[in-house]
Amino acid sequence: MFGDRDAAQRVLTAETPLNSRRSPDRSSFRRSVWDLFREGVVFAGNYARFSQNRQRELLFATRGTMLVEASHTTAVGASVWRG
Repeated sequence: MFGDRDAAQRVLTAETPLNSRRSPDRSSFRRSVWDLFREGVVFAGNYARFSQNRQRELLFATRGTMLVEASHTTAVGASVWRG
């Protein structure tokens, strides 16, 4: 997506999801590119995650509903989730 094959390789070979996010080099990240593709990326990731999980039916029961994830550490727009 961002053309950084080295970063992609580090993410794909990380032993844990946490380790994949600990990559110190984020210089190839472009907000405008992420904004174009993020919904599709998140949908595909959630579909892959839950289609092989026992929570599959719970997720699929939400069809037609927009699901959101909020993190106390991630700013979205001008607000930060504090829940």
